[in-house]
Amino acid sequence: MHPSGGDVLCYGELARLLTDGRPVVALTDPALTGGTGPRTIAETTDRYLAALRVHQPQGPYLLGGWSMGGTVAHQMAVELQRRGERTDLLVLIDSNTPDRIRALGGTDRAQDTAFAAVRYLRSLEAFLDLDLDLGPDAETIRTAPDAAAVRRAVTERLRAAGLLGPRDTADTRLEVFERHLRALAEHRAGHLTDPATRLLLIAASRPAPHNAGVGMGVDDAADLPSLGWLPHVSGPVDAHTVEGHHYSLLHDPVVRRTAALIDRALAAVHTGR
Repeated sequence: MHPSGGDVLCYGELARLLTDGRPVVALTDPALTGGTGPRTIAETTDRYLAALRVHQPQGPYLLGGWSMGGTVAHQMAVELQRRGERTDLLVLIDSNTPDRIRALGGTDRAQDTAFAAVRYLRSLEAFLDLDLDLGPDAETIRTAPDAAAVRRAVTERLRAAGLLGPRDTADTRLEVFERHLRALAEHRAGHLTDPATRLLLIAASRPAPHNAGVGMGVDDAADLPSLGWLPHVSGPVDAHTVEGHHYSLLHDPVVRRTAALIDRALAAVHTGR
């Protein structure tokens, strides 16, 4: 499942490295392809399960995701369980328990958009390893007079970095990212009670260069065993800490270790060990 922001291109390297041979189906937020995106994790779960069943009408299922994607995958497994279906494997790649995620905290919608915009740009800097020239406090974004000005400032930054074409805007991607942060803050994780569902949890060993501990799901539960998921699962938990930070787990060379752990978990499901 996609992380915050709704795109699934982040899984490209990981999908190519998996050797299990099964197809990897990655779900994008519908707003990025011209549709209307879900407002809550519950709505996301229902819509994504419908899409998943087009590819695989019945279980058992193998679900997973990085960051927000893990939270969505967990809730999908909870809902599948309620419907009498089984999830054999749930993979959470540095997904923090939603219990630690906080609301954006602005005094109005424009300030919320500004807060979300800074976190979005910082996440791009960390994931793509680039400098968007925001300055230490991203003052230009934070002090924009309204939401439209925030969106214009983000678009200008991304165009200057070559991440957007001259006629493209960041409006949709920023709206998706902000909507995801709101959905995560409002979500309360269900309990996956099926003891047969294996949980593979892959955690980063060090803090991310940006967004660490700000309440958006990056390093917010680093002090908790298994990133805070133990109260929300009943099956066996296979937890691993990988040398790297939140945004490097899907990039070479760290992604090779991430892929190897997933391959091993898939093999265990296949053999029943």
